[in-house]
Amino acid sequence: MVNVGLFLPEQWVKDKKRCQKAGIPQQAQVYKSKWELALDMIDEMEGVVGYDWVNADAFYGNARGFRLGLNKHGKLFILDIHQDQNVYLTHPDPYLPFWSGIGRKPTKCISEQKPVKVNQLLNQVK
Repeated sequence: MVNVGLFLPEQWVKDKKRCQKAGIPQQAQVYKSKWELALDMIDEMEGVVGYDWVNADAFYGNARGFRLGLNKHGKLFILDIHQDQNVYLTHPDPYLPFWSGIGRKPTKCISEQKPVKVNQLLNQVK
């Protein structure tokens, strides 16, 4: 083990008396998800510990923010994923749909590519 971080559930962070009683330093009384803490720890180890890639289980592999964070920082990674997770076989080229000015303005990107569940993909290649 090269680094550790204290995960505090959101309800703990909101309960300042509980944090004080437990002796949690004020600067640590900030809610961060487990994958956000993991990214912080990876950043803290930059230049301290040499490694070629990051490896993590499906909890982290399923966390979109973790995957995007690793990619944004230029890290190579191998992450386990759930068998029902969707993947794209080609780059999805996401875009915001055209808004005609009528109705609610689109805020979610869509793609012409259709995702495939990993377990379906595995069955196709067997």
